[in-house]
Amino acid sequence: MKRIAQKFSGEPLVVLSVSLDNDEKKWSDFVTQNEMTWLQYRDGGFDGQLARIFGVNAIPHTFTIDSDGVLQDEHIGDASIEGKLKKLIAQAKQRQEAHAAEQQSAK
Repeated sequence: MKRIAQKFSGEPLVVLSVSLDNDEKKWSDFVTQNEMTWLQYRDGGFDGQLARIFGVNAIPHTFTIDSDGVLQDEHIGDASIEGKLKKLIAQAKQRQEAHAAEQQSAK
């Protein structure tokens, strides 16, 4: 995830890591030691609110959600998601450009 966060820095993409760690100090130390500079949230285990809402019962569990908030992909394991992210970022950029063009023509 660190490589993904670095590679796509500055793109219309938000990376959020949700940890299921119960021990806040261990989690915080791990985040610091591993220079995990993107958004972090500690859910406190498989019975945490987010884990229950999204049905997480194994980790790592990755969700790819587009700029409209629609779930585009979900997988369990370490499989690469870069291809899917590149496609979604391109779509988000097109939407940004279209919105900017609409703003310009409205003036």
